[in-house]
Amino acid sequence: MITHARSLFVSLCALALLATSAIHAAPSAVENRIVAAVDQRTAAAFELLAETVNVPSATENLAGVRAVGEIYAREFRALGFDTRWVELPAEMKRAGHFVATHQGRRGSPRLLLIGHLDTVLSGEPYRRNGNLAHGTGIADMKGGDVIIVAALRALHT
Repeated sequence: MITHARSLFVSLCALALLATSAIHAAPSAVENRIVAAVDQRTAAAFELLAETVNVPSATENLAGVRAVGEIYAREFRALGFDTRWVELPAEMKRAGHFVATHQGRRGSPRLLLIGHLDTVLSGEPYRRNGNLAHGTGIADMKGGDVIIVAALRALHT
């Protein structure tokens, strides 16, 4: 009985080690290319973040929100996306929606990436301290919007 339990325990440990090594497998060549593309464009991502953060775009600043939308339209068009602005009724007192679409291949998976362009507050300009960025909208949602662009750009290369 002890020998059987010991064999079972050794087998389970071996399985756990195999599973752990698979989880920590080295990145594939494709994954390494994606990481290299992100690393290569880190400075550009910080520049885009600074550009968008320095546009005051509190929800009630309709022109500011549209201006941020134009920045992203430029970025998405450079990646081959079609862009458009969807107006909302004036009584809603909202800037509208930026939409970017890319025609995929028939039968390929679809992907929806969603963010927003406005900020709750306004006023703190962009500043950077090493790899830490500060400013209005950095965490909600301008930083996330930059990450979307950076990820698409890395996958595009």
